[in-house]
Amino acid sequence: MICRFYCPEDNIEERSKTDGVPYQQWVEEGFISTTPGNTIDQAWILEDLKNDMEQFEIQEVPFDRWGSPRACSRSWMTWGSQSRRSGKDTPR
Repeated sequence: MICRFYCPEDNIEERSKTDGVPYQQWVEEGFISTTPGNTIDQAWILEDLKNDMEQFEIQEVPFDRWGSPRACSRSWMTWGSQSRRSGKDTPR
């Protein structure tokens, strides 16, 4: 199992204060990755997914449906049905 979590690099300190979460510490410890800019860079995430698909036999790609439909549909169109997607609704 491979788990990847992302946070925008430009506002990580502000998000840490607002959310009360040590995002920068998690980045330094390798638990999450940052993407360039002040929002999640979906192209960055798709590139990571593409690289993972070249290295591993991906069976499923779970994701949080909030904010990800465009990236998921684009990756699905690009890489076809090589893996199964499963979105998880999360309370907001």
